[in-house]
Amino acid sequence: MQIVLDINDAKVLEALQLAEKHNLTLNQFLETLIDKVVVLSTPAETIELDDRTIDATLQQMLTFAVGTDIDKLFKIPDLYATATGKSWKKLSPNTRKALGRRFRKLASEHNRNGSTGDVFIEYQGRNLQHSAMYKARLL
Repeated sequence: MQIVLDINDAKVLEALQLAEKHNLTLNQFLETLIDKVVVLSTPAETIELDDRTIDATLQQMLTFAVGTDIDKLFKIPDLYATATGKSWKKLSPNTRKALGRRFRKLASEHNRNGSTGDVFIEYQGRNLQHSAMYKARLL
């Protein structure tokens, strides 16, 4: 297919130089860029966890949180990734929200049932990216 594009000369020169640097023709270089844009623009399939799996995952996360360094801040996405070995970004938005809300409730329940000398999980607020921040503490 032939396409005629009206592109700024300076941009075309930059593209030609980059193509040459990578030992590609301009057509090959542009095809590569188009492929990358298509891949980046295609939404990845997300994973939706059912309630039972969420409960099991939360227990796994709580166990891991209780074993973290005392007074070290952590976020739910990082805790999930570390505790499960899976990517937080692959979870559906609904699953992420459910894990976040339910972890906070589980941590509060854990703290109410604990006693002096136990590790408590303390909510520290939210960061600029709106991720909930927690800290493991001894009480």
